[in-house]
Amino acid sequence: MEESTGNGTAELAKGQFKVGPLLVNLRVLLEPLGFLRIVMLVLAILTFSLTADYSPSASRNSIQCNGLSLSIGASYPYDSSSFSFSSNSSNVTCKFSTEAFSGSAQYFVGMGVLTFLYLVLAVAAYVLLVNTLFAYAHYILIADLFISFAFGFFYLLADIAWSVGTSELGTYISTTLVSCLKCPNAITPKLEVPLKVVASVIFGWLMAFLWFASIWFIYRDGPFYGKIRLDTLKARLRSDTSGSPKATSDPQQP
Repeated sequence: MEESTGNGTAELAKGQFKVGPLLVNLRVLLEPLGFLRIVMLVLAILTFSLTADYSPSASRNSIQCNGLSLSIGASYPYDSSSFSFSSNSSNVTCKFSTEAFSGSAQYFVGMGVLTFLYLVLAVAAYVLLVNTLFAYAHYILIADLFISFAFGFFYLLADIAWSVGTSELGTYISTTLVSCLKCPNAITPKLEVPLKVVASVIFGWLMAFLWFASIWFIYRDGPFYGKIRLDTLKARLRSDTSGSPKATSDPQQP
């Protein structure tokens, strides 16, 4: 495929093609920053889906005492309306209150969804716009730098909140089982943390790390790093666009 220019034709590099006025460059996805964005996109889906899909099994959250049994189930977002109980006695009742882990779960899922949406836009910008508007590429990198820092900071807070929230969720279910059954011989059960919750917490911390790691790659590729000047960035983008340099209007250069 060839690209027509005022000075003739320039052959597009492998992984590049034109869609109307846009120059699509899939090669950017193989570079560190582009590949990192794809990995983060997958992790974002895993973090919020595992958290929103997690429902503590009522069969595991159960207690028995003097012939009485009680089981408690829960689902996202883990507020008072998300809990349910079942018992072999009609005399056993439970009242649930909204705890702090409800807000932490919603915050964690919300950050995952926002991260997914932003990463879709970021990947689209790198693939479609950076090479098409390479004279303005540094503006895209600067915006991505500050947005990545903000996402990394708030994702770190979400990880802390949800890590504490998962512990509080297990403690709350255990104490509620004992208080609802009202049996003096009942022993507070020790609930195992489900694999989904462990995975969501691990993926969340990994996501926060990748946000801050991506800041370095943006800083390195942008007009910020040491003595790398903006024209060096543009020259590299031009070499990605075609096999030979081409004349392009540049508002930054006289």
